[in-house]
Amino acid sequence: MSTSIVVATCHKYRDAWSPFVSLFERFWPDCPYDMAFITDTCDHEVLPSPWQILAVGEDLGWCRNLQIGLKVIN
Repeated sequence: MSTSIVVATCHKYRDAWSPFVSLFERFWPDCPYDMAFITDTCDHEVLPSPWQILAVGEDLGWCRNLQIGLKVIN
């Protein structure tokens, strides 16, 4: 099992994703872990590599979306 940085979010907060990634990479530029956003849906958002977007589909609530996304990561 590998270590990952996971950001649990949803599509309606997508405007905050890029600023978050910019600040994360500024303050932890050599992060050695896999990095991913778990979200309900994703149109055409592209985050800089190595960030991944894991879209779980229909919004089933924060907890359920996180459970589904974590199963995909593992």
